[in-house]
Amino acid sequence: MLDVNVLVSGMLWGREPGRVLDAVRSGEIRLCLSELLLDQLTLVLTRPKFSPRLAAQGATAEVLVRSMRPWVEVAIPAPIAPPPGLRDFDDLAVLASAVAARADVIVTGDSHLLTLGAFQHIPIIDVREVLQRLGAANK
Repeated sequence: MLDVNVLVSGMLWGREPGRVLDAVRSGEIRLCLSELLLDQLTLVLTRPKFSPRLAAQGATAEVLVRSMRPWVEVAIPAPIAPPPGLRDFDDLAVLASAVAARADVIVTGDSHLLTLGAFQHIPIIDVREVLQRLGAANK
């Protein structure tokens, strides 16, 4: 499960989040998202601050999201109770989607989620850690 912030960074700037998306495209990582998260991704990408980056790529938010659909397994989350310590209730969509997808990990750059450490036995890790895990798996 990749959080929207990881997807946006990977799609617009590449770098380490882009390497994670490359691993998705190559089949090393299975990517599960809910329709709600895909809608959130589209909405975030339409923010004016991202317009120059999208224009430089000659794309729109809708085109970018549509282009990644072939690699996405859609999960249908059920409502969940917020865990103790959850600061941003918008993060419930990420947690619920991860549970529904039976995700191995949640990858995020969100410090509030990272502080939780895990949710329902699903580790919450950052991009560098998932890349380290991929490196170990490829050795």
